[in-house]
Amino acid sequence: MKLITVLGILCYSIHIQAQGVPEIPSQVPFSVSSNAVKTFDQRYEKIKGTPTLFEKYNDGKIFFTQEQERVMLMNYDAFNDQVLIKRDTGAVPFAIRKDVIEKFIITQEGHTYEFERITFNQKDGYFLKLSTGKKTLYCKVSKVIHRSKAAGDHYSEAAPDEFLVLNQYYLKQENGTLQELQKSRKSIENAFPDNKAEVASILKKHKVNFNDYWKMALIFDAIDKL
Repeated sequence: MKLITVLGILCYSIHIQAQGVPEIPSQVPFSVSSNAVKTFDQRYEKIKGTPTLFEKYNDGKIFFTQEQERVMLMNYDAFNDQVLIKRDTGAVPFAIRKDVIEKFIITQEGHTYEFERITFNQKDGYFLKLSTGKKTLYCKVSKVIHRSKAAGDHYSEAAPDEFLVLNQYYLKQENGTLQELQKSRKSIENAFPDNKAEVASILKKHKVNFNDYWKMALIFDAIDKL
C-alpha cells in the first residue's frame, strides 16, 4: 500500500491509505486534518449482506470536533463502527477517523438517524439517539459475521457467511452515565420505578419490538410524558 497526499479545499493535507484505488484526489469531498481519512476496505464482498447499516449511501451531515459541518453521501459501517463517505454514487468510499467526529446524521426513507460519539467502558463508539428527555434512549447498532456451519472453513456460494444486526439499548441517566437496558419489557419497567404501572400500560399498547428503532423511540417518547 502507498500513501497518497490529497490537497483539500482549504489546502490542508489529507493522507489516504490506498488499497488498489485510483489516485483521484477529487474523490475526497472536503478537508480535515492529516491522516483523518482512508479508503474503505472491500474485503467483505463474498459475505452475504453488507457491513453497512444501509444498502445504499444516503444524504447526511457530519458534525466535526472543530465545529465544522459537511453535507455529503454517507453510510454507517456498523461492523467496524466507522463513518463512510462518497463524493457521488459512483465514487469509492472513504472512512473517516472516529476522533474527528462529534456526531452525524443520515436521512433514509423519511427517517433521520442521528448518531453521537460516546465514550462507554473506556471506548469511543457511535450510538443511535432515539429519544430525548430525563432518560435519553440510545441504541448501539452493530453488525457481526455469522459463520456458516455448512461451509466450514471455506467459502461456499450455496451457504455463504452473512452479516447479522445486533441492537443493544442504553438509557442515559440524568448524571450522564449510560445504563444498559436488557431487551425485555420487565427491564424497561424497572428503569422507571416510580411509574411502573403506567409504563407497563404503554408497553402493552405499543407492543415492544427491539428491532424497530422507531417503535422504540415512540415508546420512550410516551414514557417521557408521564
